Amino acid sequence: MSKWMVPLYISGGCILASLPFIITGKTQFKKSVSIYNSTHSNTGYNSIQKIELGITRNGVGLVYTF
Repeated sequence: MSKWMVPLYISGGCILASLPFIITGKTQFKKSVSIYNSTHSNTGYNSIQKIELGITRNGVGLVYTF
């Protein structure tokens, strides 16, 4: 075995050893995204809208919050 082949064997072994972690991590990631998305609205629409008299950058004015 040549000296220059040793790093190739080591990196190939590391890649093969990481495959189970990549596969399980991918399924866990998909589960976590679906759980997160189930608690949030699909559109991101905020139904709370209000208009108030308040302080703006230029003084007193109407502030519209949505």
